[in-house]
Amino acid sequence: MEGKGSKLEVPPDVCLGNLKTLWLENWVLFGDSINRLISNCHVLEDLAFTYCCIANTTELTIQSPSLKELVLDFFSEGVGDFNYVLVINAPNLVYFRYYSKIVDGYTLSNMNSLENADVHIDAFDFEDDETTATRLFSDDEVNATRLIQGICNVRSLTLVIDGVIPPTVPFPIFHNLIEFNFYGREIWLVEFLYCAPNLKTLKFSFSDVTGIRWKTLLTEVPSCLLFHLKEIEMLISCSDRHMISYLLDNAMVLEKLVIK
Repeated sequence: MEGKGSKLEVPPDVCLGNLKTLWLENWVLFGDSINRLISNCHVLEDLAFTYCCIANTTELTIQSPSLKELVLDFFSEGVGDFNYVLVINAPNLVYFRYYSKIVDGYTLSNMNSLENADVHIDAFDFEDDETTATRLFSDDEVNATRLIQGICNVRSLTLVIDGVIPPTVPFPIFHNLIEFNFYGREIWLVEFLYCAPNLKTLKFSFSDVTGIRWKTLLTEVPSCLLFHLKEIEMLISCSDRHMISYLLDNAMVLEKLVIK
């Protein structure tokens, strides 16, 4: 089933027991209503909310043992529209795409089958209210890390992080991760290299370059650089030559290097 529209409210007695594909685009989704719809699709395999907005809920729950592909692409201009917790329980999920501002919390469980994830998250800007910014950025740090912890079994990960969201909570180890595409702050990539011991392909560009944290890597080289990383592609400036030198000195099994 495909749908495009404005507001979607699902009657309590709706049950789509044979529905395998559900795509909704440009809808305002009311939380209790959409939660009920998902729970009544018993064989759902492909679920996509594209350019949608969640309204009037404290929790968006996606629980489906049959779900294999999940796309959540949410938009809004107001802070309050993201004041909910995202709960996902999908033991057979293979592909996950998530584009959104960071919400109030994440509970991702039974994601052991996940192979490919494409995650684009960012924080709100509060240029005129430093107190609000400090509090919400702190929450964003924790919630962003919880989201990432929930997908730690993935083999291929594209991660885009917009906004000032420094990692403060330790990442899990991504034992299965072999391909990583990254855009964001330099500090996030530094942390990820330590947490992806079997990484083979790395592609990245930075939203900012501090030139500081790479020096800390000199004390302990990430194991992926020493033993597994074969391909690196980077989009960087000439001022990052020290980082390039570091990678060349320590990527012991490197076979392909692309610098743009």
